[in-house]
Amino acid sequence: MKVLDPLIADIERLNVADVEALDLGGIEFPTVAGSASDLHFELALWARGLECFCSVGKYAFRTENADAAEKQNFRSEFQITHAVLVKCGELIEEMGRVTEGGLAADVIEFRNSIKALILCNNALVRNRWLNFAEWHAWCGMVSERLAGCRLYLDFDHEFEERGIAFLPTALNRFIGPEKFDRRDREDLRSCLSKLGGILEALEHVRKMLNRDAPLKPVIAIFAFVYETVNELVFEIGERLSLHDDETGEVFGMLDATAYTLAIESRKVYSHELASVIGTRSATLVFARVEAAFGILNDNIRHLLAGFAKLTGPQQDAADLFPEFAEKLKHSIELRESLWSILNAVRTAEAEASDAQMEDLRPRLQEFLHSKLSYLFYKDHETFERFCEEIMMSEGGSDVRPLLHRFSAYVETLFNQVGMRVVLANHSFAPGNDH
Repeated sequence: MKVLDPLIADIERLNVADVEALDLGGIEFPTVAGSASDLHFELALWARGLECFCSVGKYAFRTENADAAEKQNFRSEFQITHAVLVKCGELIEEMGRVTEGGLAADVIEFRNSIKALILCNNALVRNRWLNFAEWHAWCGMVSERLAGCRLYLDFDHEFEERGIAFLPTALNRFIGPEKFDRRDREDLRSCLSKLGGILEALEHVRKMLNRDAPLKPVIAIFAFVYETVNELVFEIGERLSLHDDETGEVFGMLDATAYTLAIESRKVYSHELASVIGTRSATLVFARVEAAFGILNDNIRHLLAGFAKLTGPQQDAADLFPEFAEKLKHSIELRESLWSILNAVRTAEAEASDAQMEDLRPRLQEFLHSKLSYLFYKDHETFERFCEEIMMSEGGSDVRPLLHRFSAYVETLFNQVGMRVVLANHSFAPGNDH
């Protein structure tokens, strides 16, 4: 605590007006684009994500083999909170440029608090080792600073209103009074608003993936999604417990939603994002974040498509979310290509002839140039490495062990692609995958 105590003491002696004049050590705030309302929502999202990362991060991103808390270096956690604070500062700077009449009162209030946190965190991350006591004290400071900010306190209402607006028009219409009774409408609106809000939160992850931006800060958004999903699953359970009729369509859909969210959330946080906090490789972080985003984004959109079908079976996921049509097309092409390669590899392994190897190599080259991008990024390196080894091999019986390993790997990929949500209603038939 020798590092943290003096800093906290110095900062806590300052009043809000004094904090406004603090030197932030040359931190630069890059320009971002967006309307005032979009920037306000994004700022509040990062603020809530920061608090969630400090409060539930140890549960959301825990690993089985993690060191005991007293032996763990929490510098990575401090670096993530520092990046989130800088992101908030960036958004406030941009809001000042696009907002007529100056910043809103809640943003000014938040800015004053965040400058104090940036100053403290900026000093802390200079240390090579930060222990659990320092991390625990820092989390308490973050929580205390944010707890009184209206931007933070009003976020739940803004999150649900933005969530409803983010839904496709067809889903907005069907919450009306024509089809469902009052209780069902309340249940549907509460659930759908949060699912829509989660999707909008994930859109900020998508944007950072598309820009190839540093991705460690989005761990805070995933911490917020973790907390929101858990709260929604609990809320659905509470609402369903008040229903007398368990055979209704709305009851069944809400029950399925709670179950699916719980399963997919466990898959994301116990597997894809496990150990991501301490991961130093930017490539590995990108692969994990891309996979986690894909699982959550696709499954929530399919759940929403399921709700839309309550108004009529003619509703299709691709009609609600046009991106699904492209994903479906790519997934079908990928599945067909992997099946073709798998059969070619098995044939080459069985015969190990030069002719079979000459047939296999161009197939692999074509896949690398046209279909590799349809795989998750985490699979690119392994597939490319196998292909390089096969290209360099001379054939004959010596190549059989390599082809055997590659065959097992391609079969695994083929099965994983077949489990994609977009292919749920498209069973595979060799030679007729369309």
